[in-house]
Amino acid sequence: MAKVDKRYHDFFVLFFGSDDSSQGHAKAEDAQETEWSCIARVFREPEMVSEVEMVSEVETMKYVRPRISIPVPEIYTFDFDPKNNVGAQFVLMERLLDVICINYGTN
Repeated sequence: MAKVDKRYHDFFVLFFGSDDSSQGHAKAEDAQETEWSCIARVFREPEMVSEVEMVSEVETMKYVRPRISIPVPEIYTFDFDPKNNVGAQFVLMERLLDVICINYGTN
């Protein structure tokens, strides 16, 4: 699992493989050999971003995805209740291969 820190949340790349490949830990360089991968965006502190903002972001992504030509990840599931089984608010989304994430907050 690869991890990239952000200000209010963490991004995790989750790799899933067949029974044979799931015996060890996957590394980023093994991404082409795994059967499926996705992005987990986990919010650090529930108070930092309101639930209304999080739902709005998810709904906006779902709305624009089929209407524009730039890649927008599919949202698989989300749970903004900080007391869920994960223990944090999260969004599970499609991992877009060969798409570079840009940190807009830096110069």
